[in-house]
Amino acid sequence: MVIVPSANRGHRRAEKRQICSSKNFYFAVPDYFPNKRAQRFASPCRTVLASIFLLGIVAPQAFAADPPVGDLSAQAMVQQSFQHDSNPLLSSSGRKAVNGSVTSPEIILNDDSPVSHADLDSRVDVNEFDVKGFSSTDVHSTGHLNRTGELWQAALAATIDYDTTRTSEANASGINIAGIRHTALSLQPQATVNITPVDQAQIVTSYLRSLYENKNFYTNYETFGVTPTYQHSFTALDSGQVLLQTSRYQTLSGSPVTIDSIGPAFGWNRRLSERLTTAANVGAQETHFHHGPGSQLSDSSSLDYNFALSLGFQGQQDNIQLAFTRQLSPNGNGSESQTTSLNLTAGHKVTERLETDLQTSYQTYDFTGGVTTGAQSAYLTAAPKLLYHVTEALSVDVTYQYRQRDVNNGRAAQSNALTLNVIFKPVARVLGL
Repeated sequence: MVIVPSANRGHRRAEKRQICSSKNFYFAVPDYFPNKRAQRFASPCRTVLASIFLLGIVAPQAFAADPPVGDLSAQAMVQQSFQHDSNPLLSSSGRKAVNGSVTSPEIILNDDSPVSHADLDSRVDVNEFDVKGFSSTDVHSTGHLNRTGELWQAALAATIDYDTTRTSEANASGINIAGIRHTALSLQPQATVNITPVDQAQIVTSYLRSLYENKNFYTNYETFGVTPTYQHSFTALDSGQVLLQTSRYQTLSGSPVTIDSIGPAFGWNRRLSERLTTAANVGAQETHFHHGPGSQLSDSSSLDYNFALSLGFQGQQDNIQLAFTRQLSPNGNGSESQTTSLNLTAGHKVTERLETDLQTSYQTYDFTGGVTTGAQSAYLTAAPKLLYHVTEALSVDVTYQYRQRDVNNGRAAQSNALTLNVIFKPVARVLGL
C-alpha cells in the first residue's frame, strides 16, 4: 500500500490503478506490480481504511477545543563554535581544509499540562568559513504536539530545515558539494489506542519533502510512509509487536523514479534489568522500482530484509546505547539506498562538572534499482568529546572527529576535525501564559 498526492501525479498509469479516493489524496497499488504475491502484499484499501478509521477515532478527541491550560516556559541559549576540518566534503582528490565559526542562537518553548505537551525548538546557525561556498545562514526548527486520553494517545512531530548541502548531504548520497541551498519538511502524525490493558493498536504515518536549489547536481524528492502496528505486553518486562511497513519514494525533478516497498515485521522488547534494555525488530520487504518514460533503466523488483537491534544501559554515571540497523533511506541522488548502520554512543560523568562522550558509527550504502544502480559507499565516524560545566549556565566542550569514506571504485577519503564549543544556557523562564 502506498500513498500518492493526487496533485503531483499526472501519469497515464493512474487511470489503471485501484483507487480509494479522498479529497486530497488517492491511495493506490501501481499496476506494474509484477506478480500476484506483490498484489497480495499490498492490500491497499483495507490497510488505508483501517488507518483512517484509527486516526478518525483519535484525532477529533486529541485536538478538541478548550484543552487544559498548561505551564508555558521559554529556554534561550546560544552556542559559539570554532572549527577546523582538514577535508569537510570528504573529497578523494582536490581536498581543501576549512577554518571558521558557527554562531547558534536558539530558543525552546515548552507547554505542559496533565494530558498534553507541546514544544518548539528553533535555532539559527550563522556559518562563517574561509572557503567559498561554506558560509551560510541556516534555520532549523522542530516541534511536537502530544495529547493523552483515557484510552488513546495522539502525537504530531514536524521539522523544517533551511540549510545547505554542506550539512544536509554530509553522508548518504555521496554528492559532496558545498553552498547549494536545501530545504526539507518532515511530518510524522501518529495515534495509539489501548484496546486492553496489555494490547495496543498504533498507526504511524510520515511525510518528507526535500528540495535543492541546484537541480543539476541534486534531485528533489518526497517520501510517504504508513506503518500500522499491534503490540501485546506478555509480562511487565516483555512485549512483542507485529507491524506492516509501507513506503514510497518519488523524485520531483530529473529522471522520474518511483520506489515502493512493503513488508511485514516482528519485534520484541525486553527489559533485562533496571538499567539494561534490549529491543529487536526483523522483517522482510518487497521493493518495486519504476522508471518513467524516456529512462534507460527498466522496471525491476527485489525481495530483501531489514532489522533494528538495540541495547541500552543507563547507570548513575554511565549511559551506553548500541544500535544495529538495516533499512531503506531516501537520498538526493534520485534513488534510495539500503543502509546498514552500526552506532555506538557512550557517555560517562567523571565528576559533577566534567563529562566525557564518544559517538562512533559505521554505515554502508548500497544503491540498487535507482538512478545510481550499483553504487556503494561506506562511512566511518568516531568523535570523542570532553565537556566541562564552568557554571550551571556556562559550559565548554572540545570534540575531535575522524571521518572516512570508501566507495566501490577503490577511492577513499579521510577527514580530521577539531571543534571548540562555548555554550551559554541560562535557567528556563516560566512565562505564565
